Amino acid sequence: MRHIHVLIAGAAALSYAAVAAAAEPAKSAAAKPVATKAATKPLQFSDLGGVKSWRAGEKDTIVYVQGQDNNWYRVDTYETCMKFVNDKGLRFITEEIETGERLSKVIADKYICTVIEITKMDAPPPRQATK
Repeated sequence: MRHIHVLIAGAAALSYAAVAAAAEPAKSAAAKPVATKAATKPLQFSDLGGVKSWRAGEKDTIVYVQGQDNNWYRVDTYETCMKFVNDKGLRFITEEIETGERLSKVIADKYICTVIEITKMDAPPPRQATK
C-alpha cells in the first residue's frame, strides 16, 4: 500500500510539472532579436546637407564626398561613373520613389549612376596620384 501512495504522489508531481511547463509561453527562435543591417536607414546625399567637395576613388565605381558637416563619406555606385566626369564635374541627388524609399544618384555628364552605399569615414580619403 505504501508503494501505491509513492506512485500516486510521483504521478501527481509529474502532472503538476507538465501543467506548469505548458503554462509557460513557447520560446521560438523567431522571438529572439536579430541584428540586421536593414535595421538602420541607409545614408543618402540629402542626409549630408549637400556635398561640399568630392574626390575620385581608386575605382571608377567609387567617389569620396565631403558633406556640409565636414565629414568624409565613401560612395559606392553600381555603374562606372567616374570615367565620364567632364569639366562640369559631378552632381549628387537624392530622389524619392513611389514606395516612399529614397535613392541617391551621382550624375556625371549625361550618365546617371545609382548609389549602392554611402559610408561615413574616420579620416579624409587619400589623394590620388597624378597620372
